[in-house]
Amino acid sequence: MIAVQKGIAEAAIIAAPADIKGKEMGLKRLLQMGTILQIPQAGLAATDETIKNNRAEVIEVLKAAIDGLEYTATQKEDATALIGKWMVLTSAQASKAYDTVKDTFCRDGVPTPRAKQSLHRHARRHRRLKRRPAGGDDLRFFFIGCRRQGIRG
Repeated sequence: MIAVQKGIAEAAIIAAPADIKGKEMGLKRLLQMGTILQIPQAGLAATDETIKNNRAEVIEVLKAAIDGLEYTATQKEDATALIGKWMVLTSAQASKAYDTVKDTFCRDGVPTPRAKQSLHRHARRHRRLKRRPAGGDDLRFFFIGCRRQGIRG
């Protein structure tokens, strides 16, 4: 951001909450990436062996993740305070950061079909995926498996 501010660079790709600090520096947001590239921002992964041999633990982690998503969506004040503490932000910055990213979370942890398609394209483009997955199952999205098995928080 300093390079943009000094005129050395014309633009930068930055994530929240750095975008908020950029605005405070007098920079202007040109685009929010989520408007053109919808991909899951985070997720859980495990080996088939872990899923098979530690089912109870996997289920507890999934329930906790779903509870966390629900809590984040419904308890803005607490979530904002946690963001501020974790990212070392003022209350105002943390609130803005929350508002910036709140729409990137889904309530049940299942990526939207558009998000899965974007992730598949990205993985194929970078040669991390040899073929198009059938419905995303090959990527082993935990939450998809969780939903199919009726596991809820």
